[in-house]
Amino acid sequence: MGSYAAKLFKGTRSLGSCVAYFILFFSSVLIVTEASLADEVDKAYSAIKNKNYKVAVVELEKALTSNKVGFARKNWAREKLGLYLLEGREGVPADPFKSYKLLTRAALDSDYPSKKAAAYLGSAFWHGKGLPKNPAASRKWYGLAVKLGDRATEKWLQREDVLDKEKRFLKARAKWRSSKPNADRPFGIVFGYDFPFELKFDLGSGSGTDVLSKVEVSEAILGGEETVMGYQVYVTPKTGKVYQVQSDLSFESLEMCKNSLWSYVLGLSSGATEKNINSCENCGEFSGYVDKLWGDINGPPGSKVNSNYPLFVKSDTPMIGTRIMAECERRSAYVTGGRLTFRHLPSYEIHIAEKLALNPGKNWYGKIKGESVSHASFAPFGIRLLAPLQKDVSPTLTTSINGFRKSSIYFTDVHTYVISPINPVKIFTDYFVEVSPFSETVVLVDASSAFTKYENCAVTMEAAAQDIFEKHANGKFYKTLKVFSDTKKGSEREPGHRWIERFWVTSSGLSKKYDKSQDHDLSGVQIQLHCYRGGRDEYSFKKKYGAKANKMWELSVSYYPYYGLEFINSDLCLLEPDRDCKKQ
Repeated sequence: MGSYAAKLFKGTRSLGSCVAYFILFFSSVLIVTEASLADEVDKAYSAIKNKNYKVAVVELEKALTSNKVGFARKNWAREKLGLYLLEGREGVPADPFKSYKLLTRAALDSDYPSKKAAAYLGSAFWHGKGLPKNPAASRKWYGLAVKLGDRATEKWLQREDVLDKEKRFLKARAKWRSSKPNADRPFGIVFGYDFPFELKFDLGSGSGTDVLSKVEVSEAILGGEETVMGYQVYVTPKTGKVYQVQSDLSFESLEMCKNSLWSYVLGLSSGATEKNINSCENCGEFSGYVDKLWGDINGPPGSKVNSNYPLFVKSDTPMIGTRIMAECERRSAYVTGGRLTFRHLPSYEIHIAEKLALNPGKNWYGKIKGESVSHASFAPFGIRLLAPLQKDVSPTLTTSINGFRKSSIYFTDVHTYVISPINPVKIFTDYFVEVSPFSETVVLVDASSAFTKYENCAVTMEAAAQDIFEKHANGKFYKTLKVFSDTKKGSEREPGHRWIERFWVTSSGLSKKYDKSQDHDLSGVQIQLHCYRGGRDEYSFKKKYGAKANKMWELSVSYYPYYGLEFINSDLCLLEPDRDCKKQ
């Protein structure tokens, strides 16, 4: 027994040593892990200590996107980055609105709220440095800093002039607001200016959002209860100017919803010089909406925009007016919801411009004539896709063009122009383009010609395809593409339709399918070649060639970019209030 006990004791000692070893090991691991977690933060801290703010900002940005940095450290990074971007530092340009978003998120963090971030905001609004001078907003953020334990700020707030300046500011702003047209200040929020930052609000999820939710508005809609989102204010991503306000409410009944929303809209538009308001009942049944009301207040949005921004072609006259859309729907058997949206078109235009400027990879509008392109198919016959229509091609607007109506089989809601291309090809006699109706951005280029015999059309079609393939791929690829016919195999009847299998051209080459991951410069273009007996549109073809048209063949080649439809949707969000533009 004694021997056994000795062995047991020896084993216990060994176990204790083992435990101690593992404790030591895991402690070292934790230390190493903690060090790795703090890598970006430590680098930023070191750069700040050496006053190398340019490097500090880079490391702080990395820390905010890193999955390895803890929540507390990440909020510290948010606080510091916001401070440096507020007024700028040596080598770091100021970005006031980004700074505001960072500091706000740092101050309102649920786990590690920053009293310093709140104090920075209070100071900026009080002195008007970096952010607009706003004593009311300053007092709000200073008050939060005090609540978080900032004793120095608490003493400062006890000064008599603080409350006095706030009162005078609010009185002056109320007078200024009353001078604005009703439609330009829905729910008391004035379009085209800074959001009144002293109001209560929730900063949406993600540091890059430009939507403020649960906003405390001064002119609420009667009869409705706020939903999770409540009143929302949309601001431009760079300058923070209000371009859209929206309510999301619940009502006891559809009738109450209609009465509340309708009366509010009509009240706002009562003083408008121009207005165009339409409504429909039991419309949009596929989307679940029961009633809709939409229109324009203070003048309809013409097709004219400011040339300093991307949505331009026709004039440098700025867009005007406010676009409204009201919706009532039965969301469940027990809940009826209503949504009222106001979009200020001049400010919305700026929003689009800033959004494109902040995302150069998607700035299609910037790809204008003269810029080099990765492949010839992105500018067929010298006509640049996803760019404003060039005036030197002598465009003529038409409602029907050699086979295609105003709304083609490729796109809807487009304008069609007959053109004289810059680089025509001998085998083609007719050219047209389809463009977005607002910005006149080219979304399709088409060339066609007519033949008296099917063989001539088919041979020319395959020769045209071969020419395109040789520019972008080897002959092996060409052999894998099929030539289709609408006639069953073995039929004696001459086929009425023959076409080359559709294919794509991108900067990385030629393929049968489109791969977003390979289209690095967003230059994907689909190409289709067809031979049609009697033409694509029999009526138009017969009108042009008379009685012989039925025996003739039309050859067509069409180029249309992958992102063409996104272009049209973006533009039509301005034109059609009934369109779902939430993803824009």
